[in-house]
Amino acid sequence: MKRSLILIAFLLYTSIVFSQNNAAVLYSITEKDGLTDNIANCFFQDSRGVMWIGTSYGLNSFDGSVITNFHHSSDTNTVADDVINDIIQDEKGVLWIATAGGLSAYDIAEKKFSSYSYNKTSSVLNRYYSITLVGNIILLGTEEGLFEFDRATKKFSLHQPENKDTRWITKIYRDSKQQIWLATYNGLWQYDMQHKTFTCFDSPANDAFFDGLVTTIAEDHSGQLWFGSWNKGLKKLHTDGRIESFLDFKNSNGNITSLAEQKKPDGSYCLWQTSNLSWPDTAARSFISLYNNNKPVSGNRIYCDSKNLLWISTNEGIKIYNPAKQYFQTTILSSYVPITSQGTAVFPLKNNFLVGGEGGTSLLLFSDSVKLLKNLSSQVTNGAAIMNIQQDKDGTFWMCTSNGLYLFDSLLHKKQMFLHNDKDSNSLPKNFLNYTLLKKDGSKWLLPWRKGVWRADAVHKKFFRVLTPAGDTLLPGNNLSKALEDNYGNVWITDYTGGLHKYDPVKGALKNIIESRRFTNEYILGDKLWTLSSTQVFAVDIKTDQVETYNLPEGKNKYEYDFIPDDKGWLWIATKTGLLAFNMQTKQFKSFNEDDGLYDNNLDITFGKLYNGNILMVAGSYAIAFSPSIVQQNIVSAALLFTGAAAEGAPKKISSDVIDISWGEKNIELNWALLNYSNPLGNTYYYKLDGINSNWQTAGNKGQAIYNSLEPGTYYFHFKAALSEGAMSEEKTVRIVVHPPFWKTWWFIIMTALLTAILFYAVVKYVSQRNLKEKLLQLEKQQAVEKERNRISRDMHDDLGSGLTKIAILSEVIKTQPSSAVGNIDKISETARTLVDNLDEMVWALNPRNDSLDKLVAYIAEYMHQFLESTPIVPFIALPDDIHPHHIGEEKRRNIFMAIKEFLNNSVKHSGAKTISFQLLQHANSFEMILKDDGRGIDKAMLNDLGNGLQNMQHRIEDIGGKASIESSAAGTSFVIVCPV
Repeated sequence: MKRSLILIAFLLYTSIVFSQNNAAVLYSITEKDGLTDNIANCFFQDSRGVMWIGTSYGLNSFDGSVITNFHHSSDTNTVADDVINDIIQDEKGVLWIATAGGLSAYDIAEKKFSSYSYNKTSSVLNRYYSITLVGNIILLGTEEGLFEFDRATKKFSLHQPENKDTRWITKIYRDSKQQIWLATYNGLWQYDMQHKTFTCFDSPANDAFFDGLVTTIAEDHSGQLWFGSWNKGLKKLHTDGRIESFLDFKNSNGNITSLAEQKKPDGSYCLWQTSNLSWPDTAARSFISLYNNNKPVSGNRIYCDSKNLLWISTNEGIKIYNPAKQYFQTTILSSYVPITSQGTAVFPLKNNFLVGGEGGTSLLLFSDSVKLLKNLSSQVTNGAAIMNIQQDKDGTFWMCTSNGLYLFDSLLHKKQMFLHNDKDSNSLPKNFLNYTLLKKDGSKWLLPWRKGVWRADAVHKKFFRVLTPAGDTLLPGNNLSKALEDNYGNVWITDYTGGLHKYDPVKGALKNIIESRRFTNEYILGDKLWTLSSTQVFAVDIKTDQVETYNLPEGKNKYEYDFIPDDKGWLWIATKTGLLAFNMQTKQFKSFNEDDGLYDNNLDITFGKLYNGNILMVAGSYAIAFSPSIVQQNIVSAALLFTGAAAEGAPKKISSDVIDISWGEKNIELNWALLNYSNPLGNTYYYKLDGINSNWQTAGNKGQAIYNSLEPGTYYFHFKAALSEGAMSEEKTVRIVVHPPFWKTWWFIIMTALLTAILFYAVVKYVSQRNLKEKLLQLEKQQAVEKERNRISRDMHDDLGSGLTKIAILSEVIKTQPSSAVGNIDKISETARTLVDNLDEMVWALNPRNDSLDKLVAYIAEYMHQFLESTPIVPFIALPDDIHPHHIGEEKRRNIFMAIKEFLNNSVKHSGAKTISFQLLQHANSFEMILKDDGRGIDKAMLNDLGNGLQNMQHRIEDIGGKASIESSAAGTSFVIVCPV
């Protein structure tokens, strides 16, 4: 009888343990966070990205940082009623709000309400359930028909169908074809605005499951129209007028109040309905529910925003569902007693995996989808806890347990069991075994609890100590957790208390690589061994024994349970405060916690890697499977918005990113928001104010900074925010101007008189200083004239003097050497012409009548023609029809001309060009002169010869405040001068 009761209890236990369910990740916003009510009547996202939530107890705006409440009051700047039923926005950014007490308009920029009502004495005719916008007309659904409100004239007009039930309009919907649909108490209707007519589309004639009360309407991505009813569930309107019902689908529910379509991560779509928050899977003919914590989510209003987040109104507050963040597929193994009091053992197989537990769940076989395939626990004597599972080359499973060693064949049938026997020295040294090492030579080493390292001979049913050269057992008394063999024959052993050991079986050498650390696991990847303590990641070079360490992030370094490498270069670490991913290449960490869908932050689990590459985490009461690719998740960007400022509780107007604060105003409040709602309360905000905060300050999960007061002056407020995933937003700045006081008091008058006296003194001083400056200016002019005379004298000495000297020398040569007369006469002639040209240039430069751009250009063009006349090079000159006569001083004219002259000389001598062009471009505040030749370019061999000349050309232009650039290639050389005017 006792055995029967035990068997019944065991079967009952194993039948209720494995309740499979994937818990959805939902973020919550409730009255505790600032909502006026947990239950929402409507949602709307405005053009900025701010969410608006209407309830029966007021209007709420939520920018991802702060929830702002709006209530009806006696003030004129107030919403018409606290019962908010529907919201839209017009092209000017104004919100139009359908309330139970009238129509309200809210100007977001001005922060002002305006309200309108059809009949102030009739509450029914002012109770608006739904709203939509068509051009300049706002349509409103009421209990007595359809209202049209003209935004220009601010006048209402009422349109009523003949049938009274049709007049009660619960929802107005404008589809992509601009057709107006009405959900009424008498089915689905269409409204023709031009002819003011109503047409029925749903009736007993075309709907076998007709329900008079239609509650909601929606259009999917393909243009298909859907609607929900109060008692007969979801329906679809086909183009042929046929109504399709889904009441016969599995898990269907008759009562629907809202519809919303959402895109799934695979690119397909699902149409959510509020009935148990489910969507119809037409292939399976079933409604698929959204579950959270083993319960289907129930909503009364739903809305999908611009970032594909689903907003759900529930009795417990607003829930936000992001399908892109459902990383972890959780299966509840036991809601009552954990499957083991020890750590679980996990061993992946092809398409399934083994889990080692304890008692009635000692050995379980699951599919990769975490579906229980077989309970093998009856083959484990006394319900021993399985600590580790390995499979050798022959397919035999070696299972270390709390009560002996078990061997199973490849079909998971028990072959042998080994226990400790005090009378047999060749038996197991202890029944509690931590790990089995399957060595490459086929031998098996065991790690019994605090008994050192042993070798197993299963064939002969004998167990031997692994000995050191001194004849001692290897690592006796140590609590060893795992052993691995590297490619060089060394055995690496982790220790729960003694760190990491390296043992060379050939030499018998034992070395403690890392001392006094708690290590539970290790992996050898290439020539590196990776292991982990509660605070650090260790990478050990198995050739050199060199150890590298990397600290776990703050807050994630309290306790680690297990870790495992994936196939993409990441280590996955289970800690007491969530899941960590460590990139073995970049040494960067990423973290995940309950906000990302983890069942529990305290991850007391064992890892396994499935054959499909997914990672498995198995705890005593649940199992989680996930793809390692979640580290490559695309973080959706979010806009950073400065949402407002206030002083002493009064809003401040912001103009062109400038906030004006009057002197003496206290409690200056600055607000900004990151428009991201995937996990809004997990975002972090930062700020600093120049002159007040030198470093970034953390504002927490709300973008709000408060300063008691600020001294007069101009301040720059910098703000930014980080997503819950860690990505930082851009940085933005607003300017704050605190205006100084202006007091009309007696001392202000005295100060004015004093200022007047000071001003008089300043004027007198200014006049005297101006006279002094004029004298100094005259002196500077005289000095400039003297400087110019010295330059002219120097030029005449250098240019004319040297030329005349050359002529005199050549004349003397002719006298003494008559035979050289012909050649020297040519040189005298050439020198004389050069002197004439130089003299002409000097005279031109000195003449103030030439101080204009047009004269300078004309002179350059004329010089260019004359200079190239005796060469085979053809000049091309491109000038505007009208050259502005900007004043160009003598120094500027001369430097520009000398630089151009140098370019022409270099081009004629070295370029081999056929043409040289000169072009003038005029701009508002500058002009460009562009010279180009089509020669061979500047040869590197000639670069040294031309280097000084090219630099002189550039220096001349820079000396007069301009810029010069020289570019050369095989197609020629260009010289560009840019000068201000």
